Amino acid sequence: DEALFPSISKDALERLLRYIFNGELNKTLFMERISQIKTPKIRKSTMTLADQFREEGKMEGISIGLEKGISEGISQGISQGISLGLEKGLLSGLIAVRNSVLRVLELKHSRVPEGLAEAVRSISDLPKLEQLLVRALESVSLEEFAQYL
Repeated sequence: DEALFPSISKDALERLLRYIFNGELNKTLFMERISQIKTPKIRKSTMTLADQFREEGKMEGISIGLEKGISEGISQGISQGISLGLEKGLLSGLIAVRNSVLRVLELKHSRVPEGLAEAVRSISDLPKLEQLLVRALESVSLEEFAQYL
């Protein structure tokens, strides 16, 4: 009843409205009821509180949205970082094994023809390169090694 409003303090009115909002009151109905308040001072005070609650709701929504966005961004960043790290690691591993194959051939046979070196550098299959490293150690000649390419 509007007649009760003048007898309560602004703080009490604010506590009452906060209680109502926490009770999941239909906000459209609430705004409609505020507009029916006839006493201008009480209506203004009530609208100011309603605006404050609305702003608090917006800020809460923004905060939740930011938190979710940051969380998703971090998750995506971690995923991309892992993927990029694995890709770089695999590439480094391929390069290292290729260089090892060529180094073993060079140590065993003094030199490695450029065509043979290019053939080894073009291989991107790590298990194949690992097999070639064993073949480089075991082969007696460059011709024998070349048969395994």
